[in-house]
Amino acid sequence: MAAENYAAFRPSYPPAAVAFIREAASLDERSKVVDLAAGTGLMTCLLLPVARLVAVEPVAEMRAALQLRVPEAEIFEGTAEEMPLPSAVADAVVAAQAFHWFANSTTVREIARVLKPDGALILVWNLRDTRDPLMAGIDALLAPYRSTSPGYVSTSWPEVFEEADSPLRVVSHQTFPFDEPTTLHQLKGRVLSTSYVALLEKGLQSEVVRQLAALVGSKNDDAPVCVKYQTEVFVAHIKNDRGTHEWKT
Repeated sequence: MAAENYAAFRPSYPPAAVAFIREAASLDERSKVVDLAAGTGLMTCLLLPVARLVAVEPVAEMRAALQLRVPEAEIFEGTAEEMPLPSAVADAVVAAQAFHWFANSTTVREIARVLKPDGALILVWNLRDTRDPLMAGIDALLAPYRSTSPGYVSTSWPEVFEEADSPLRVVSHQTFPFDEPTTLHQLKGRVLSTSYVALLEKGLQSEVVRQLAALVGSKNDDAPVCVKYQTEVFVAHIKNDRGTHEWKT
């Protein structure tokens, strides 16, 4: 059920951000790309067309949903710390809405191992634009429940690139506004699919949904809602030269 909710309710990414990713990583029909912690494929499907698209995801339920969404992808069970891929083969590794879960030196070394010398690591997050009153209200509503959950703000993930022995360095960062028309029903599902809300007992989940409807100002599930995000995209490059070889078949 968690994977179904994630696939049904989580947001996609704005076209401008996807265009920037393709340009920053020089992606084209010859490229070989890894979507790391691909989940249900929300980012994976946006990386096409490429020559070879690989998705690495540790959760079986997510992989099953991913296969349905992006049948073109080659899907592997694996983690950020140990990808089942040969060395120096990827033109790009993309981690969308995920890097904060595994921001450590082991992961950075593993990504650098998989990348070609001129490859790019792309990190992407959709963040609520709290300049908008509704988004600020949702953020405040969820704050008590996410206190121990890793996140873009709560995790010091940039530090792993600042370590002296880090094989990767962040070279650019862009922010893209992302306004998404949706409904109260979709917004409820999105909030309930969030990792720390999904773990709450049913009574607390019901209270979160009730307060969410109050913020929107409607009990009608079809009520229109505009969800406002800021999509953050970071690009990192490898520091040192490595040999390359082709993908194993």
